[in-house]
Amino acid sequence: MRGAVRMWAALAGGVLIAACGGTSSTGAGGGVGWGSPWQVQADWGTFTLSPKIVAKLKNRTPINFVEEGQAAGFPVISQLFENGYKDAVPAASKIYPLHDVFYAPPGNQYDQPTQISQVETQFNAGQIDCLAVVPVNADGLDTLIAQMAAQGIPVFIQGAPTTGAHQLGYYGQVPDKEGVQTANTLLKWMKDNNKTFKTFAVTSGVPPANWAQGRMTSFISTIKAAIPDATFINDQSSALDTSLDPATTYDRARAFLKGHPNVDVVMNTDIGAEHIDRAIVDLGMSGKAYSIGWNVSKANLTYIDQGVQIATMDQNVTGQGAYGPKACANLMQTGKVIPNELTLTPILKADVPTVRQQYGF
Repeated sequence: MRGAVRMWAALAGGVLIAACGGTSSTGAGGGVGWGSPWQVQADWGTFTLSPKIVAKLKNRTPINFVEEGQAAGFPVISQLFENGYKDAVPAASKIYPLHDVFYAPPGNQYDQPTQISQVETQFNAGQIDCLAVVPVNADGLDTLIAQMAAQGIPVFIQGAPTTGAHQLGYYGQVPDKEGVQTANTLLKWMKDNNKTFKTFAVTSGVPPANWAQGRMTSFISTIKAAIPDATFINDQSSALDTSLDPATTYDRARAFLKGHPNVDVVMNTDIGAEHIDRAIVDLGMSGKAYSIGWNVSKANLTYIDQGVQIATMDQNVTGQGAYGPKACANLMQTGKVIPNELTLTPILKADVPTVRQQYGF
C-alpha cells in the first residue's frame, strides 16, 4: 500500500557511489537483468542482494519499497517532493512491481531519533527490500545503512549527502559546486544590471548542516575571488540561523537587516529567501538590499519579478522525490544504479513566467 508522503529534500550534495553489475536489462516484462551471483560492484566493496529479495525477483513478486523523509511539515518543499514521489511510483512499478510506503518525522524540525526509529522499525520487521532516504545529518544513518547493506538490502540517498559509504546511489547536489554556481549567478546579474555590491551576508535554516556549510563556504570564496574588497558581515561559522520556520525566519531577518542597513545581498541556503524578501520590503529597503536563495515557491517568484530577490536556485525537489522509486525498480530489474543527473537551475526574472506555468503558481 502507498502511504502519505511527508518529507523535505532541501538540500543537496554528494557523489554517486555505485557502478553496475550483471547483464543488461531484458525489459520491464522480460525478466531480471542481474547476473550471477546477484551483485553490484560499488567503490566501497561488493554489494550482494539478500537471498530473500532474490527469491522475489525470480518470481517477479513485488518488493517492499520504503521512502523515508526528513520532516513532514517543511514549507513548500514537502509538497514538491510529494508530487515527484507520487508521480514516479506508477511508472517505476511498471519497471518492477513495488509495494511502496512513505514515512517521515512529524513537524518542521529535524528529528534524527524519530527518523532512525521509523527506519529501524520497518527494517527489524523485515518490511524493507529497498530503501530511499533523505538524511537529517551527514552521519546519523551511517551505521544503520551499513547494517542494511550487510544484509543485502539496497539503500539510495536523496537530497543531502552522507559521510557513509554503503549506499548504492545518490541523487542530489554537490554543495561546494552549488555555492560557486550561486555566486556566479549573482556576479553575472550584477554585471548585466550595472550593480556594484560590496557588502554580503550568509544565512541558513540549518547553518551546521554539511550541505549548508558547503554552499556558504564556496559562495563566499567565489565572491571574494571576484570582488577582492568584498565584505562579509558573517561567514559560514557565524551565519545567521534563520530556522526553517517562516515566522521565525521573518523576525530574525528583519532584526538582522535593521542592525545591518548597509548590507547589499543576503544569501540564504534553503527556503528562507522569501521571508527575507518580505522583511526587506517592510523595512523600506527595496532597491537597497537584495536576496538570493534556494528552491521555488509562489512568493519568491513574485519577489524575483518585483526585483527584490535576484534569483532562486531550483534543485529539482520533485526529481529528488522521484529518484527513490525509479532507483529501486531499476536496480531490481536490471542490476544497475541510476546515475546522479540532477542539475541546479538558477531562476531569474526572465524565467519567472515559464516557471510559474511549470509549477502551477
